[in-house]
Amino acid sequence: MWLIDVHHSLFGNVDPNAFVDALEFSDRLRSVLSEAREEAARLQHEHVGTEHLLMALLSDTDRDGGTPPSHAGVVLDVFGVDRSRMRRVLEQTVLRGRLPTADDQLSYTSRAKAVLELAMAEARVSKAATVDTQHLLLGLVREERGIAAQVLLDFGVTIEKARAELARIG
Repeated sequence: MWLIDVHHSLFGNVDPNAFVDALEFSDRLRSVLSEAREEAARLQHEHVGTEHLLMALLSDTDRDGGTPPSHAGVVLDVFGVDRSRMRRVLEQTVLRGRLPTADDQLSYTSRAKAVLELAMAEARVSKAATVDTQHLLLGLVREERGIAAQVLLDFGVTIEKARAELARIG
C-alpha cells in the first residue's frame, strides 16, 4: 500500500492498476525520501527537488553504527567523494526559502519525479526486487539537468562509472 501512497503523493490521483509492474521502495529508500522532505522543509523550500534527494542520500551514506553501507555509499566512496564538501556545495547552490513549509505539504518537482521514475526503471533493468538507494543515485545522475546531477558530475560521478561500479560490487 505504501507504494500506491507514494505514487499518489508524487503523481496525484492515479489508477492503482497502472502500477501493477511497479516495484516497491526499500525501507532504506523510504527513509531517504522522508529525509529529503525534511531537508526541503529545513531549507524552507516549497518543493522537494533533486538537490534535497541528493542531500538525503548523502546523509544516508554517512550513517554510523549497525547499518551496513548502502551500495550508493560504496559507489561514492570508490569515486573518492567528500560527502561533507558535496553537501556544502549543494547548500551554497540552493538559496534558503522565504517561508517555513511543513514537510507534509511539500510536493515533488518535475525533475525529482523524473528521478524517481528513472530509479524505478534502473531497478527493473537490474532485476532488483525493490527500488533502493543505488537506483536513486543512478536516477539522479541520469536526469542530467537537475542540480543534483550537475553536482554529481562535478564530483566525477557519471552514469557509466556508477553502473560499472555497481555491477562490480554486485
